Amino acid sequence: PNLVMLFVDDLGYGDTGFTGHPTVSTPNIDALAFGGKVLTNWYSGCAVCSGSRAALMTGRQFARVGVPGVFGPTVKAGLPLNETTIAEQLKKANYSTAIMGKWHLGQRARYLPGSRGFDYYLGIPYSDDMGAARASKCKADDTSQATDDMGWMREVYEQAGYVDPSIEDLADPAGNVLPLVYQEFNKTRILEQPLDLTKLADKYNDFVTSYVEKHKEEPFF
Repeated sequence: PNLVMLFVDDLGYGDTGFTGHPTVSTPNIDALAFGGKVLTNWYSGCAVCSGSRAALMTGRQFARVGVPGVFGPTVKAGLPLNETTIAEQLKKANYSTAIMGKWHLGQRARYLPGSRGFDYYLGIPYSDDMGAARASKCKADDTSQATDDMGWMREVYEQAGYVDPSIEDLADPAGNVLPLVYQEFNKTRILEQPLDLTKLADKYNDFVTSYVEKHKEEPFF
């Protein structure tokens, strides 16, 4: 079977139309719910970004994998290379694989999706509220400087035990400007840096619909 997985940060149970939100309209997600089966009990592998994705990709508790709750924007590490991802398992069954959106399991090349079982990837390597991206304008052609407040709630995450400062390279300037990364069979291109957030949804939509159209006659994840 073809597999499509949607994994969303900060989406509460009542944030969709089919669960009764009074003002938010989510007709496409509602159609999936009404045309399938709704499971009303779900526990994420972690309350925050990287830990939850590590659990999702490996099926293991994030602490056992060795991933902190949150990787910062200048992290030198990633999901340990000895871990097997669901994409790598599905490749053994001759699946085509693609991923779109925030990865947040390491932004060095060896940790990006192309090295972890995914044939295609379009997305951002860490959260859009990290580094200068948090204080930047949406449009990439806005040349005004971000404020000096480059924080991303690091202290809060550290106090909660979600951040490991020892794997950060705080001198890395790349962590200040969020990139849009594209990978095809592990060949990597930076399409934009800084990223134009006003056009991101359209780029994501085009990427996913094009991928499904091209691979609809074969098993894909």
